[in-house]
Amino acid sequence: MAASRLELENGTSIAVPTVSLGLAELGAGGARDLEHLLEQADAALYRAKGEGRNRTCWAGEGPAWR
Repeated sequence: MAASRLELENGTSIAVPTVSLGLAELGAGGARDLEHLLEQADAALYRAKGEGRNRTCWAGEGPAWR
């Protein structure tokens, strides 16, 4: 993502230096409702930022993606 440029509808091109994502799953083994899903995704996002940014962290068990 850092090597890409984002093209906006008005023709403007911008750079996105870093992207951090927090992922969570709804249902079996994951969040029980939408509020819990958002809480888990938010916590995973802040963990990704805290671990150095420009990465993806998973709210569930198992390895985090980097």
